[in-house]
Amino acid sequence: MSLCNSDQFYWLDRVGTGSTRVRKVRHKFNSQESACKEITPDASSMFDVRCIDAVARSNHPNIVQVQDRWADQWPTPKVYIQMELCYGDLNQYIEATREAARTSGTPIDHRAVWKIVLQIVDGLTYAHELGWSHRNLKPRNILAKANGTDLFGVPQFTWKISDWGLSPTLLPPPTVDEPQTHIPTSDDVYRAPEHRHSPSAAVDMWSLGCILFELATNGVLAFPVEAEDPTYVIDNGKATSTAAAKMSRKTPQIVTDPSGHINRVLSLCLNPTPAERPTARQLGVYIRGILGQ
Repeated sequence: MSLCNSDQFYWLDRVGTGSTRVRKVRHKFNSQESACKEITPDASSMFDVRCIDAVARSNHPNIVQVQDRWADQWPTPKVYIQMELCYGDLNQYIEATREAARTSGTPIDHRAVWKIVLQIVDGLTYAHELGWSHRNLKPRNILAKANGTDLFGVPQFTWKISDWGLSPTLLPPPTVDEPQTHIPTSDDVYRAPEHRHSPSAAVDMWSLGCILFELATNGVLAFPVEAEDPTYVIDNGKATSTAAAKMSRKTPQIVTDPSGHINRVLSLCLNPTPAERPTARQLGVYIRGILGQ
C-alpha cells in the first residue's frame, strides 16, 4: 500500500458510466494524468490486493494497469486505486453500434466482434495462467484505449479489462439447513450460475459468452433478469427460479451466423457444466483461426 494520498492530486472530471466513483486526476507535482477509483469497502464485495498486485500492476496490453493504491481513514475508510486513463467502455460501444444499426441499417461486423473478443480473451489468458479469475466481467469493466485509425479513418481501440481484485464476496455452498436468498442485480446477467461460490476461471468464460452474445446482437442480453422474479432461493445446493433457468434454458443462439462460429462459441462458453467450458487459451487459439492469424 502506497504512502500516496488524495491530496497529491487535482480531482477533475468523472470518467466512465459505472456506479463506482472514478475521476480523472492530475498529479500536483509531475502533472501525470490518470484515473482514480474510490471504493468504500463493505461486506458484499471483495478487495483482493494480491490479485491487484499480481494482475493489474502488469503491463499486459489488455489489462488496465494499476499505478498505485492507498487508503484514507478520514472521515470514513476508503480505498483509492490509481490506474491508467482510458476513455469509454464496451457498454458504450454496444450502445453506439445499436444506434448506428437503428438509424442507418449498419450490419453487425462479425470480424470486428471477434477482434474485440480476442483482446478480452488475451487478457483473461494472462490472468488465468497466473491463477486469478475476475468474477465480475461485464461490458462496463472492459475499457477502451484509443489506438489511432485504420486505413479508412475508422477509430481503433485497444480493449482492456479493469477492476481486477474487486468482485462479489464468495459464499459457502448452500445446504438444506442453510439455504440462501439472493436479490439479483444488473450484473447478474453476465454471471455464471455458480459464480457466488466458485473462484474458478470458468466463471469468466461464462461471462465472456454473455458479452459475445450481446456484441453479436447489438445489445440483446443472453440471460436478462426477470422483472417479475426479483429474488431466487438456492436450496439444497440447487437454485430455483432465475439461477436455475440459466442451468436449464437452451443456450441462446444468434439468427445470422453464416459461419456458425459465434453459435459454437456460445454453446461452449455458456455450458452449464463449468468443467466443460473452454479455457481462455483454447478459445484464443480458436478465434485466431477464425481471423486467420
